[in-house]
Amino acid sequence: MRHSFSALILSMCIALAGCTKEDASEPAADSMAKESSQPTVQETDPTEAVAQPTNAPKVMGVLSEQDKQRLENTVASSFGKGSFEDKNGVTYRFTMEGSVLSDESGYGRFRIYSFQGDGKMDVSGEMTCVSIDSAERRIWLSGMITQNSSTDDKFRSGQYAAGNYLQFRARPNSMDGQNPAAIEVPNFVDKTTAEAFCNKGDWSDDVLYELGENDLIAAIP
Repeated sequence: MRHSFSALILSMCIALAGCTKEDASEPAADSMAKESSQPTVQETDPTEAVAQPTNAPKVMGVLSEQDKQRLENTVASSFGKGSFEDKNGVTYRFTMEGSVLSDESGYGRFRIYSFQGDGKMDVSGEMTCVSIDSAERRIWLSGMITQNSSTDDKFRSGQYAAGNYLQFRARPNSMDGQNPAAIEVPNFVDKTTAEAFCNKGDWSDDVLYELGENDLIAAIP
């Protein structure tokens, strides 16, 4: 049973075309028309790069023994990739993978970015806390920022800097396909707040934004 569950996790992530990769593709022009007026995005200065997380399974390549062990001990998992527009008209794109181990600890990766102001807000990192309630279609996730590739200076320091945390809630697609997935704009918080977030407690659909028709958030079991 554990073997089949691990295989299902692996196949779902492959189906999402690399949801755990840190270097997610930039949005297509027709899907984010608002970006056409924004300045050209420049690559992050290599001297400012932060080491990428090493404890989340690299499911798109050859699995290490550590990765295999994590997959074997995973009891619930969620994957997502898509875009949404908030109440201020800002379009966000994201990729995320968050899983729960048998000891209730969480692991995974995320990347969230948007074009606003004078450039791009772009943060990625490692999930540190994950809770999944598949029956109620509710997911709580929080994690530590390990890399900031923002091109707008106001998103490069302070709460957005590497070493800080963010948290958000997500709702997976319904099994019958009638109810689309939805996600919250991430809140940037301190470590204590992030660690206390994933207790399957506070929930509100009012803070969620529905994803596009072809976007997906899935949770198993």
